[in-house]
Amino acid sequence: MIVTVRFLLEIFTVGGLIFGSFRADKLSGKIIYLSLAVFIVAVWMLFGAPKSTYHLAGINKILLESGIFFIGGVAYSWIFNKEIGYVYFTVVVIDTVLLHFLKL
Repeated sequence: MIVTVRFLLEIFTVGGLIFGSFRADKLSGKIIYLSLAVFIVAVWMLFGAPKSTYHLAGINKILLESGIFFIGGVAYSWIFNKEIGYVYFTVVVIDTVLLHFLKL
């Protein structure tokens, strides 16, 4: 269940940024959101995924996750509203603590 929530958070992070590119009024906003989505997918593919080329572990993995989910949380706050961003951050923190505490 906890790993499933993590996978959904990853999907919602990228999906939210892609949605933000459609919702943004200015071209610069569209480019920023779409670029962030592509950047996150590329970084996760190289360093974060379980079968990635340069799989990170320990504190480096936590820093990578924190950075990616921080970008997602800030984006959700800007795209939708602060309450949705707070809910996103809360779910991320609880899931991350449980994942690392239970060593999943």
